[in-house]
Amino acid sequence: MTDNYLNISKVLVDDLNLNCLALTGCRSDNISTQFCEYNFINEKKNDIIKLKNDILQLYKTNTNFTNISEYYKFLNVEIIIDKNFQLTALSNKAKSLKNEIYKDIIISKKIEINSKIDKIIKSLEKNDAIDYSFFGMSLGYTILEYEYAKHQIKFHPTHMIEQLKHLNSEIESIEQSLNLLLLSRATVSNIRRRLEGINTFTLETSDLNSMNKKEIFLSLEIIKNKTEYLLNNHKLVDAYAILGYEFIKLIEKINIEYNYRKRTIPHYHKIISEIFGMENNQINITNTTFNKIDFSTKEIELKKVINNLKKL
Repeated sequence: MTDNYLNISKVLVDDLNLNCLALTGCRSDNISTQFCEYNFINEKKNDIIKLKNDILQLYKTNTNFTNISEYYKFLNVEIIIDKNFQLTALSNKAKSLKNEIYKDIIISKKIEINSKIDKIIKSLEKNDAIDYSFFGMSLGYTILEYEYAKHQIKFHPTHMIEQLKHLNSEIESIEQSLNLLLLSRATVSNIRRRLEGINTFTLETSDLNSMNKKEIFLSLEIIKNKTEYLLNNHKLVDAYAILGYEFIKLIEKINIEYNYRKRTIPHYHKIISEIFGMENNQINITNTTFNKIDFSTKEIELKKVINNLKKL
């Protein structure tokens, strides 16, 4: 444990009067960068806070599990304090169920992959370019999550490209997933444009992304710090990949909130055109913002990847 890590842990335990605290995320898997946030599990609250130069993401423990994969978050945790042995029990349970946890994730990700392929096909039939492009990139990340689960490797978005060294790079599905992520566009200028686009998009959709102002600005600071670190270390593909992942997750979160407010079921093969289409002028996202994020895919290229995936 570093002195900084020990100091942060002590401040959290003392200030929040915690009985249990555990480090999770990439730092507990020892693959973090100096700009990665600290992810902690505790019994008190969900929050994101800044402590001097470090950003801390807090997750409240939840023991009301509805499926076995929810023990996933307790794999590879580093327990700091556990007065009531709550986290120790959950960590031990997760270790004992490790194979079952990953089997459950594999099944759910396989279902998700097939669903997204179907959505892409339907969007292609309707010529909804912005939607099939979105689902195409989203599919690329889901395939990576599926492959990591097959190899029982915890998926860390910031390090998803670095983690590929633990997989067989010749796996055909991985090659197809990387094509869907449009990583050939990973230049310094495109990365900076995508970062700017995501910042603008996050602020313009602040009413729908279920975050308060503090959470928004700290989340944007995390993304900026990681992007600058990766750029400075010449990891352009890594930077482009994490920014795309952040965009996908933000859209998915907005889609949930959008349909909750409208009391509607999410459209099956429309998402961006459904939320930000001309009929929804109250949510004014310009084409310039989406162009900066740059996720458009040519129909012929997407069809080729989908056909290749169907053969696997």
